[in-house]
Amino acid sequence: GAGGRPPGVWGAGGAPLPRWRAGGPDPGGGRGAGGGHAPPPPGILDQLRSGLAETTGPAAADETLRLVEAIRVLALRHGGPAIRHCIRLVEETRRLADALTQSDGD
Repeated sequence: GAGGRPPGVWGAGGAPLPRWRAGGPDPGGGRGAGGGHAPPPPGILDQLRSGLAETTGPAAADETLRLVEAIRVLALRHGGPAIRHCIRLVEETRRLADALTQSDGD
């Protein structure tokens, strides 16, 4: 997507989640966890956590935010091909988990 942001980031009810500014320099001179890129502002993370907690519960929201941040940093460092690979992995994992869950009920 534009600016290295992952496409199709949606919240509950199909509303788009807030977008963060990607690619800015790390105020710590590249020593932060973002590897030279500033993390999203805390207000954005709070909005995401709140929206996720409403649909998945607080514990799952925190884990989902960890995944989002890992993918955000991957996008900044390696761009679209890496993001498309992540999407394929997550979608395939979901299909596998769904298939296993469905076969347990048979």
